[in-house]
Amino acid sequence: MNDVDWLPGRWALAIASVAYGVWWVVEALTLPAQSPGKMGFDGQVTRWDSKASSLTMSAVVGALIALVFWLMPLLLKRIPSGLVNVPNPDYWRRPENYPEAVRRISDPMSRFGAATLVLLISMQVVMWAVALGKPLPTWAPVVALVLYLAYVVSWIAKLYRQFRVPGRRSAR
Repeated sequence: MNDVDWLPGRWALAIASVAYGVWWVVEALTLPAQSPGKMGFDGQVTRWDSKASSLTMSAVVGALIALVFWLMPLLLKRIPSGLVNVPNPDYWRRPENYPEAVRRISDPMSRFGAATLVLLISMQVVMWAVALGKPLPTWAPVVALVLYLAYVVSWIAKLYRQFRVPGRRSAR
């Protein structure tokens, strides 16, 4: 794998990162002086923050998540294989198999990062709507979270299948 392989997951992460940045600009231009800092499961605001505080937190969280997932392929190449948790570790952590393990996990990790950024955008949209006095239905964030969790379950299942030992029927 080259240092910059533009597989579908990298493209998804790039698009999600740009979308996050664009949404941050929308918030910066449209949020009122006070915005929700925390909301309960019932959709009621439990803490209000200043616009500056909300934007700072949003920028820091988004940047850190994007950065971690952008750097993941490079980090995986440089850390000891014993620190990477994969199915069938006796096979995939061997020096001769580890480069293939890194290749197999890099694109899915980028996809996971993209999905996480999309979830964060959806939660910010909910908070933004409340800040503008136009709250979304209380089920909206629940739907976003359920969709994200369904994606995570399917992502784990697919990743687990990718780490079968060649020649074996299932991962152990």
